[in-house]
Amino acid sequence: MELAQLRRILDELEPGMSLTVPGDWIGLNIEGSDETERDLKTIQLVLDHGCTWERDPSALVLTSSRQPPDSGT
Repeated sequence: MELAQLRRILDELEPGMSLTVPGDWIGLNIEGSDETERDLKTIQLVLDHGCTWERDPSALVLTSSRQPPDSGT
């Protein structure tokens, strides 16, 4: 999967759906001078597409989720 494909998938996620991306993919596809910078850019990418993110403690995956719209109650 290329970065453009990830962007498209994030745009198409329906509320309640999530996408898990391996940490190795981030290292190969997101530009940054170190792991921290790549992580920050990846998190910003996820947020830019209206999704939330969660990284597992072992840093092997990053999960992006689209939350259902807030009902305002």
